[in-house]
Amino acid sequence: MNPFGVFVREIFQMYVSGIGPMKIAKHMESIGATTGAGATKWSMSTVAVILKNEKYIGDLVQQKTLTVDYLSHKKVKNKELAPMYHTENAHEAIIDRETFLLAQRIREDRSKVKVGKDKNLAKYNVTYPFSAFIVCSECGRTLKRRYWNYGTPAQRVMQQCGGYIDGKAHCKAKATYQEMIEGATVKMLNEVFLQEKDIIPNIQKIIKSTIRVSDVEIKIQKLQTQGDELERMISNLIDVQVKNPNLSQEDFNSKYQSLTLQLHNNKTEIRKLEGEYLTNYDTRSRLAKIETTLNNLLEPIQEVDSDTLRSFIYKIISVTPENIVFCVAGTKNYTDKEFSENRHTFEALKPLATGTYHNEKYDKIMNYKVVII
Repeated sequence: MNPFGVFVREIFQMYVSGIGPMKIAKHMESIGATTGAGATKWSMSTVAVILKNEKYIGDLVQQKTLTVDYLSHKKVKNKELAPMYHTENAHEAIIDRETFLLAQRIREDRSKVKVGKDKNLAKYNVTYPFSAFIVCSECGRTLKRRYWNYGTPAQRVMQQCGGYIDGKAHCKAKATYQEMIEGATVKMLNEVFLQEKDIIPNIQKIIKSTIRVSDVEIKIQKLQTQGDELERMISNLIDVQVKNPNLSQEDFNSKYQSLTLQLHNNKTEIRKLEGEYLTNYDTRSRLAKIETTLNNLLEPIQEVDSDTLRSFIYKIISVTPENIVFCVAGTKNYTDKEFSENRHTFEALKPLATGTYHNEKYDKIMNYKVVII
């Protein structure tokens, strides 16, 4: 996968994690990413075009535009003017179909936001930072935001497992005070990330990501050049066999098998290095995002917002109403299903940090630990 393909993959991962196009564009510029056209300047529209392009899942849509004037070559968007042809799996995909479709649903939901009379779009575009972010240790479902005693002086916001909401037979986990999770998160971010000066080196040490992305990219490019040369040699060999009947079939077969074996090994090594490239690039991009966020924070965090939370934390596991685990992403990318299946393994990991938050209003304690998964 070329470097732009890696950028595309990261854009989709950030977007489905709740990060908006503007933040993504700024991040792409901060890490020196280039657009498909080779530019270093990113905008919201650049990100938006990538997010809705079906070619990244291997699909091909033909006749998106039509030439309406063959003298001036003027083209217009094909809005039901002629048939469009959609071919699935027409070429190698960069993004899996599930992630792409999730991104389209998010785009559609955001487009439905209505602007009020005061034209304040932000007022109507509030997203809860913990939405689909906290996983229940008991059953693996995500927690949902709920109001208890709504409209009364005793009203409070809770986080409750979706399985429990469906019925106690599905999950028996008790609800957790939203304010407890918020307070513990703010305390953890300030103590672990803002006050701990060596946090990035400590995370790097635990992750043990030692291969530099640039080194792997150079190796891939060298192998690709060798592969091109092998393919040229195979093509020449076939031409010689066709044009020179004196070349014995035995000699041809021997040389052909040798070259094709070398080409097979070449492509196998490229695939292996591409895996390392993605792993190390994703890891370093996450660490770069943490560093960028830390550098932009001029004072302690007072409240949790979605972008800041997702810059540091991959997901949260709610073990009990008094215990949560903050998971920092390591070298592996997990789907929601994989994360849920491995939640108990993550809970048992050696912590990077631990702490306790006390809420005076409810006189309750929340214990937390931070792990790298």
